[in-house]
Amino acid sequence: MPIYTDSYYLVDNRSKSFIFRFIDEYIPNAIETSDEYPVPWFAESPVNIFFNIDDILKYLENNLHSEYAIYWRNPKEDLDIKHFMIFFTDDGKMIFGVSINGEEPNTAVSINVFKELSGFLNTKTGCITVEEPPPTNSIEFIEFCSNRFIPTL
Repeated sequence: MPIYTDSYYLVDNRSKSFIFRFIDEYIPNAIETSDEYPVPWFAESPVNIFFNIDDILKYLENNLHSEYAIYWRNPKEDLDIKHFMIFFTDDGKMIFGVSINGEEPNTAVSINVFKELSGFLNTKTGCITVEEPPPTNSIEFIEFCSNRFIPTL
């Protein structure tokens, strides 16, 4: 099983259209890794279950304190980005995440992906790590990044 290097980027919005613009640009054939989305996240007895990505994204866009994670995979094996993740924070923000093959955060490919996506997402808060999910709070995420690899932009 491959090992993945993950890079994460904090953005100040939860816009569904922004997520789809990212997908269209970087992984247009992305495949969701789930077919249902229970709310609250990881609840034993969910209040609601969404079966459509548009519906769960609309819900999360409008419920700023709901934390959640959604994953996609890239079926195009020849592209650097293998997986894409969105983490909705409990304080109204999102953390974009992508996974590439590798187990070293400071490779040329990893740094190039980080720089390109930081520019696209218009963020200065991000980091690279190896197979480690981020916290779902923006303040905790900033602290998380301070202890991870951050390329110079």
